[in-house]
Amino acid sequence: MKMIKCKVIYVDGGATSTKIHFCDEFKNIISTQSGPRLNLVAFEKETLANLLEITEILKPYKDLKIYFGIPGIRIYDLKIIKNIFKSQFVDIHFLTDIELQANLLINVEEFNFISLGTGSINLEKKKNSIRLLGGWGHFFGDNGSAFDFGNTWIRFGIIDFENNKLDSKFIKVTQDFFKIKNFEEIKKLYLSPENFKQTISEFSVYVLTTLTEFSKEKELVAKQITAKLAKQLVESNFDANLPFFVSGGLLKSREYQKAFLSEFTKISKDITILN
Repeated sequence: MKMIKCKVIYVDGGATSTKIHFCDEFKNIISTQSGPRLNLVAFEKETLANLLEITEILKPYKDLKIYFGIPGIRIYDLKIIKNIFKSQFVDIHFLTDIELQANLLINVEEFNFISLGTGSINLEKKKNSIRLLGGWGHFFGDNGSAFDFGNTWIRFGIIDFENNKLDSKFIKVTQDFFKIKNFEEIKKLYLSPENFKQTISEFSVYVLTTLTEFSKEKELVAKQITAKLAKQLVESNFDANLPFFVSGGLLKSREYQKAFLSEFTKISKDITILN
């Protein structure tokens, strides 16, 4: 593969896939390459194997500065990660995925930055402190995330099913995507716990970006989960006076973005949506 002329590389690891951004000295993205997924908490063994695959992609650029964002790295033995890259990479830095995204996308010194992907997390950065709010995974948090959207959509379907509303759009869309005839078969998703979060998130992408119908239902779900996310930040005493940046594929959905802004303009007056 032909080498890309760049000055710095940002590797943004994620639970669905990894994005390798080749940038100039001003952090402008010249090219992006996809890599295998990374998450040291959700699937440790797979992540370690995938890191070896990514090192092969990066070897031609071993003399460049490389920033590497990996979910779960804060609670992992960094020596193990460094050993994978050994001494062949001259200038490599390991961060959390949210810290890497902020480094790449934001050029002010103090801010709140929320990343909405498979999961959700907010980085609050001040001159003398950095604080992570959220990022606890789908059992304890991930409010407002792709997982939360899909999970809540199915939950609305469960309520309709239990009330014998079998013409429910929540039920129909769920059954169509998962190719099930009986709604109760949705329980079979538990049989693949390692891929459960990713599968639900892929369902969310399907609902929000592939389906052109069901705007009312999309807005109902989005409003509920973004309200939970805003409440979580308020309870964590986030600094509402800081400029607020937000990034994530969910915001490409008109219904989701409308619900997000409706909730977050209540708690922040300076919101910027990043591409």
